Amino acid sequence: EHTPFSFSDTVSFIDDRLRAVQKDLVTLLGNALEVPNNNASSLDKNNNSNYASAKRNQVKQQRTKQTVREMQAKMIRYNILASYLLSDVPPSKYEVKFGA
Repeated sequence: EHTPFSFSDTVSFIDDRLRAVQKDLVTLLGNALEVPNNNASSLDKNNNSNYASAKRNQVKQQRTKQTVREMQAKMIRYNILASYLLSDVPPSKYEVKFGA
């Protein structure tokens, strides 16, 4: 027979997963910043191949940063909501670990 998890157990599990996601997002953002940033505007537009490649890299970096920011904002909203919903739960049942 499966024993259902309490709300605080479920939030603890999700918090653990979110810490892993946060770590991955930081790594992803760091890797995105390491991509050579050949400024497309400074390249000779006569060399279309290099210009197009640099432009694609710039767009990819911008999209990656935007995606990371959106995910981080969602995690912050989740954390605020979970903290509010668990504000009256005793620390013995739920220990706040997010952001630690």
